Amino acid sequence: MKSPAGGAKFLDNQEMLKIHQTMLAILEDPGMEVELPDYALKRLADGGARVDVNRKRVYLSPDLVLETIRQVAGAATPEITVEGTAKPPQPFHLPSRLRATVGSTHGFIFDVDKWAIRDATHEDARNFMKIRRSLQHVYPYGVGMLPQDVPVPVQYIHRAALSAKYDEEPEGGYANGPDDAPWVTRVLQAAGVLGDDAPPATSVHVQPTGALRISGRVAEDMLHAAEAGRLSWLAPCGFMGGNHPVTIPGALAQVYAEYFGSNTVVRLLVPAPNNVFTPRAVGCDHLIMDLRRGAFVGSSPEALHLRMCMRQMSGAFYKFPNGSGFISGTTTDAKVPGIQAAMEHATWTMAELMCGFYSYEEEVVATVKTLGRLHANLCLCAEQVIIDHEMFQWMQQFFKGIEVNEETLALEGIREVGPGGEFTSSEHTLRNYREHMWFPALLHRGAWADWVDGGALTPLDIAKERVKDILQQELVPVLPDDKCREVDRVVQAAEKALLGTTTGVLP
Repeated sequence: MKSPAGGAKFLDNQEMLKIHQTMLAILEDPGMEVELPDYALKRLADGGARVDVNRKRVYLSPDLVLETIRQVAGAATPEITVEGTAKPPQPFHLPSRLRATVGSTHGFIFDVDKWAIRDATHEDARNFMKIRRSLQHVYPYGVGMLPQDVPVPVQYIHRAALSAKYDEEPEGGYANGPDDAPWVTRVLQAAGVLGDDAPPATSVHVQPTGALRISGRVAEDMLHAAEAGRLSWLAPCGFMGGNHPVTIPGALAQVYAEYFGSNTVVRLLVPAPNNVFTPRAVGCDHLIMDLRRGAFVGSSPEALHLRMCMRQMSGAFYKFPNGSGFISGTTTDAKVPGIQAAMEHATWTMAELMCGFYSYEEEVVATVKTLGRLHANLCLCAEQVIIDHEMFQWMQQFFKGIEVNEETLALEGIREVGPGGEFTSSEHTLRNYREHMWFPALLHRGAWADWVDGGALTPLDIAKERVKDILQQELVPVLPDDKCREVDRVVQAAEKALLGTTTGVLP
């Protein structure tokens, strides 16, 4: 593997073409195992795939796969050469602006007072919304967790209701499966987030469960959506050294085989005219298996290499239409807030941002998704959110860029100070220091004696006090009272339909 040169260029065009050709060869042989009923497998055969019904094995020709790539890329033809798809190259950009989010779909909280992990609750969700509202440039989107104080069948319904009530920009709605998807949609319709004609929310499709395999709930949800005439989107989730090869080129070839193979299967299942993908970005969340410990690792240089190579191929070779809203973020393998979590978040995020993005847009806004994560993205920690936000602000200052003009060249200021002078008290410094310097809230920059006299506080100590202050604030819904009551009514109706009773827990 070469070091990056000229941004994110880990691979040359010939190497990307070889990976692409290997991906096509994989889908021809050994193909994919797709756990669908016989009638659905026959539909794939009718669409042009070669199918072994007994083994549930699906073999896809290059023509079928290239048509999927053409649709997703928005390319004029399915032909792919050493230059990639038949589209003009996307310009390479460093991000011009950063924003952040807190959490994802975590189900657990790291409680600093107990120094232990526990189940996330509705109260935790509201507390993290308070924290998020108190932080600058944090995107008000999504709950950040799945509350565990209600049963699994209604967790995504409660998540949607929390977002609809308290988020300035509520999330579009994700579901656990076909049973709760209509109810998630009804919650968002009651809040006025979605129109009355909106399609049901989509399940979170992450596959495969094994190498080159679509099975279990993913296969069931995929078929359910297809029979409803909807295209779902399947995204692979892999572990180098586990269900993917330990080498980056091999892992890349299989990642793309699973991406394009599974979505070609989706395309063949959906009847016309709904069987056409609109152009979209393609990325990945991949981990490695630590072969010495048998553990899945979220933050590693190998996983970052894989992500960067995939970003290059997606942007420079396939030319998928990327744009503002790029996601930059990693998990950390740290179990507790502190040095490991901060180091892994900072090194990964900075490396990923510096590798840049491919986009036809002039301005690229990157969303940093590391705030508060611990334990391989299994849990959130309020104090780690505060620490990570300090890191995020450092990066914001770094990526502001440099403007060269009469004021920043400071010629008059230099003449005013002259030889042997100082700039600390100069007029130029007083005019410019707030814009051109960043001042941390958690990191101590003074003398040792000053730090000791101030209580020898660590960043975690300061973060704990900051969290206590924030949680004393009131969280006010963004929805009017009548819409909040309507959302609650839909949630209770969903509970009766899916559980046979109400939980007594309202979002």
